[in-house]
Amino acid sequence: MAEYKVIDVSKHNGNIDFQAVKNAGVYAVIIRAGYGREVSQKDPMFEINYAAAKAAGLHIGAYWYSYATAAPEADREAAACLECIQGKEFDFPVYYDLEEEATAALGKDACTQIAQTFCTAMEQAGYWAGIYANTNWFTNHLDHAALSAKYTIWLADYREAYNTALKRDMHQYTSTGSVAGISGNVDCNRCTRDFPAEIGSLYGDT
Repeated sequence: MAEYKVIDVSKHNGNIDFQAVKNAGVYAVIIRAGYGREVSQKDPMFEINYAAAKAAGLHIGAYWYSYATAAPEADREAAACLECIQGKEFDFPVYYDLEEEATAALGKDACTQIAQTFCTAMEQAGYWAGIYANTNWFTNHLDHAALSAKYTIWLADYREAYNTALKRDMHQYTSTGSVAGISGNVDCNRCTRDFPAEIGSLYGDT
């Protein structure tokens, strides 16, 4: 099985030399588009990161951090995300990042409905949709079987003896990685699915 090195970035990573990132063997970057329900919560580095990553020839996806505590809020988050990424082309999915304790406290059915609401909106807009969460979330707060049957899964598990049973296409294995072109810690991921081949490469290399 092929394995691709993927990083995810946000404004917290500062100014990034994406050419150095690509030269270091990184295949793709997942860029934070924003968070919450308002377009004003767009990541201030999203446009810069997208343009620079594309210029470097990296494959690109996006993620949106959720604070939703009900399906209608997830719908508003999806609308804000879609406005922020309008006109962008991705050959990796758009992921919904679920981490908030207030959301987890709603129970598995509600959390799963929130995830499904966002992903449905992404798919209706023509994007590939995925869900990012850690092992605890996918075990206790989300219906992993139902979600993984329809959407791509991005699993965070930093343990040495990490969970290998949960189906996933991408595994975030550390938040303290080091990559040329980026100062400080970097989130690093193993991806075992060739998304550009399925989604359609933007760079003509498939």
